[in-house]
Amino acid sequence: MEYMTIIVMILFGIAYACLRERDRSRALACKALATSMAVTAGLYGAVQSQDTAGWLIVAGLALCMIADVVLEIRMVGGIGIFGTGHLCFIAAFWLKSPPTPGTLLLFLAIYVAVIGMFRHEIAGLDELKVPAFLYMAVLGFMVSMAVTSGWPTGGREGAFLMAGAFLFLASDCMIAWRTVKDIRQNAYGAILLILYYAAVYLIGSASWI
Repeated sequence: MEYMTIIVMILFGIAYACLRERDRSRALACKALATSMAVTAGLYGAVQSQDTAGWLIVAGLALCMIADVVLEIRMVGGIGIFGTGHLCFIAAFWLKSPPTPGTLLLFLAIYVAVIGMFRHEIAGLDELKVPAFLYMAVLGFMVSMAVTSGWPTGGREGAFLMAGAFLFLASDCMIAWRTVKDIRQNAYGAILLILYYAAVYLIGSASWI
């Protein structure tokens, strides 16, 4: 029965994509409801495990659900809420396995790679420059923590946490690229939705699926 959340997430995601240009209010509701399925998956795992890390993941996913809506109304506010969600993920991964020197090295590699990718666009970010740099630092550290905690965790849980984190990184990089390049193709938007919803669901369901 718990796997029904995957189907419901897909349906709400499709509804969001269909309504986005026609009915913004309903589209945003569908977007949040799709992410709520990842929150539900996280709740299922947290109730089963009864550990603090599981509840921190639920908190992070809930913040992502809120940020989904806020981001399309006020971008800086949405970035801040997403960043806070990533801090919850970082805390959860920290409880599973504290950071190592490898965590820092991977973080630096991710951060430098992303900054390098957008080096020509940085000057045009204007008031988004500081939030973007801070958010990228938090996101990069979340991904590095997912790897260095997911690897020793092992099994399906570790693999799902690492995959979810990297898909989150890929999704956010594509969002940034679409924003600075003003890309409006529907196919690009569909790929973004698939990456994002896969990311949050993998993180939410890692402990039990």
